[in-house]
Amino acid sequence: MNLTLGTLEELKIHLLNESMRSADTFDATIAAIGRGVAARFEQYCMRKFLRTVNDTFECTADRMHVSLPRYPLDAAPTIELRDALSTGYVAQVYNDLVVDHDLTAGLIKFAAFPGPYWSRLRFTYTGGYWFSDTAGDNGTPQSVQEGFITLVINDETVAITFDSEYTSPPVVTPTVVLPDANGSAISATPYAITTTGCLVKLGAAIPASGYQLSWVATGSVPGVATPADLPTGATARPDDLYLAWLLQCERIWAVRDNLGINIAGEKSVTFVSSTLAALELVPEVKNKIDGYRRYALT
Repeated sequence: MNLTLGTLEELKIHLLNESMRSADTFDATIAAIGRGVAARFEQYCMRKFLRTVNDTFECTADRMHVSLPRYPLDAAPTIELRDALSTGYVAQVYNDLVVDHDLTAGLIKFAAFPGPYWSRLRFTYTGGYWFSDTAGDNGTPQSVQEGFITLVINDETVAITFDSEYTSPPVVTPTVVLPDANGSAISATPYAITTTGCLVKLGAAIPASGYQLSWVATGSVPGVATPADLPTGATARPDDLYLAWLLQCERIWAVRDNLGINIAGEKSVTFVSSTLAALELVPEVKNKIDGYRRYALT
């Protein structure tokens, strides 16, 4: 199932223990989280991410340039102009209207106004980031490794060693597990990721015993597979954008009460406030997706 920036299968691998991934108990919830986070990313970045074939965009014709919302573009769009409802849209010769374009940014520049303010332009184009929405990541065999590390008081950096080597550095997601409900939340950021392991920088020194580091690594492994073909002209989903999506989904999943024990009673206010806070982009995620923001719309 396609969730805009990844698939339901990919997100289940990231959020659920291996023993739970074959069940569909949480599929609807996980899919809603995935789509919701993708929509939040698009709102924050003021653009569309999912590659869509023959998408359309309409605007007034009294402008010198247009920024299409879904990019990078596979190829130059087709352009139609409507001067009146009675005449409908009429195809235009692209090079007669367009003086320059930047397909990677979805920017189309005109030599002059294509028409007055009452005229409409319609663009038909294929754009956005592509990924395989079949099992696995772009047809490559995947390996998911996970584990727990007992943290020691005053730990600020932790080393993770993978059980088996990857063919390329995997996506690593570490999470500090609190000893109890009164424990202090501590962030964990992976760095120096190699095919055999990585280091994790903790957001603060471990204050007491009982803390653990849970980690999941997902990446390609040697094997024979039929790769999914990247369509001609398409741009593959960037790894850092995908990782940011996984991390934000995990943030929401982590504060969600799957057993329902915090819905009522003394903890209800804390639960609701923490859940709402999780809907905001966490700083690490913002840092990763700031490079995908569009600051000028037209």
